[in-house]
Amino acid sequence: MQDVEVHCDRSRACLNCGAALCGAWCHQCGQQAGLQHRSLMHLGAELFETLTHADSRFWRTLTRLVWHPALLTGDYLQGRRAREIPPLRLFLVMLFLLFSIGSLTHTEFSITTIHDKAGAQINRTIDSIMIGDHPQVTQWLHLHLHQAFDHPDGVMTVIREWSERFTILMLPIASCILWLLYLVPRRVSLYDHTIVSIHSLCFASLVIMTLFLLRETPIPFSSLLLLVLPVHLFLHMRGVYRSSVFGTLIRMALLAVGSTVAVMVLLLGLAVVGLQLGAHA
Repeated sequence: MQDVEVHCDRSRACLNCGAALCGAWCHQCGQQAGLQHRSLMHLGAELFETLTHADSRFWRTLTRLVWHPALLTGDYLQGRRAREIPPLRLFLVMLFLLFSIGSLTHTEFSITTIHDKAGAQINRTIDSIMIGDHPQVTQWLHLHLHQAFDHPDGVMTVIREWSERFTILMLPIASCILWLLYLVPRRVSLYDHTIVSIHSLCFASLVIMTLFLLRETPIPFSSLLLLVLPVHLFLHMRGVYRSSVFGTLIRMALLAVGSTVAVMVLLLGLAVVGLQLGAHA
């Protein structure tokens, strides 16, 4: 292999280590050439990169995720990965942004004073709940529901703290559902399904974040943005798996049913954790 001769400009030196510059970056220490006068926007970008470990590739990946999801996933699975942020890091960054924006834009709930008569009725309703032939479970539920009724703020605090952990569980669940749906006609590895799930969940997080921000503005019908989700998922799945229109729609319907069941189970588990950790006597 013929060596490529690199000409260095001896008249220009790196401001950090003093080495002669051979391009826009120093080949010795890696610092950018020249004295960079940056704005406050650059400082904010550096802060974002420090907190999330997301560099300039994040924005390029996000653009492709919105407009060309199938190409983004396909390029990663085929080994073309240097230009985009790794999928798992993208997923964690999007979760961080989702819960950060959600906490900043969430609606404050005021605690309503309940009259003694209404409170007595609620307590009787709680005592009437029976869980089949499981007296210990029923007793646990009665105790913690009464405590949650007396201390609702503690339960809500625990639910908010644990919601991010439960959201992460949607990734392996969605990956396994896709693996089952695409067992035929050709088997696809679980790893490939996981990358598809990561990119799909990241786009869903982006849409939800946008809805959080639009909720603070007078823009009407902003909730219609949710209609973008099935269209994006259809283009994503059909582009990656090369399935027919009918086959993609059938699998989307089954994926929606499986995801709905999984969300209900996770919400139930989140409620149990909230009652267990947040309700105090």
